[in-house]
Amino acid sequence: MLSVALLLSLPLPASASTGNINANVVADSLAVAKQVEAEGIVLLKNEGPVLPLAAEKGINVFGSASIDPYYGSSGSGSIKSDTLIGFYDGLRLAGISYNEALYNTYQSWYGKNGKHKEMPVENIDFTQACAYSDTAVLMIGRAGIPHTFPYGSS
Repeated sequence: MLSVALLLSLPLPASASTGNINANVVADSLAVAKQVEAEGIVLLKNEGPVLPLAAEKGINVFGSASIDPYYGSSGSGSIKSDTLIGFYDGLRLAGISYNEALYNTYQSWYGKNGKHKEMPVENIDFTQACAYSDTAVLMIGRAGIPHTFPYGSS
């Protein structure tokens, strides 16, 4: 049986678009955004104990959002993405190995099937995944409610 930690996102460096906004307002907003991010983005139930993830123990990463996470939205929910650390890069930086065969399956499927779609579970080799590790991370990403702008597109 796989132990699973459900991650909606990792705490990542956040940035605000400054435009012509006072630098103090931008700095205060960034501080609040980082606090909210650190306190509320990761939802975990630690049974086993599974966490913290052990660097010497590989993990299986499930979910197309691990390939292309939602880092923000539009308007006031937008962030600059040039300072973000990718999910798999974050794992590597933490010294945590992951199932590269599973990663390649997601990467290949995602490249053929488009943006922000979830790969069907039938495409996953669970025998290989279970043989690789009994620990897994499930990354789920969802966009906000679709909307239109009366003054044009975002």
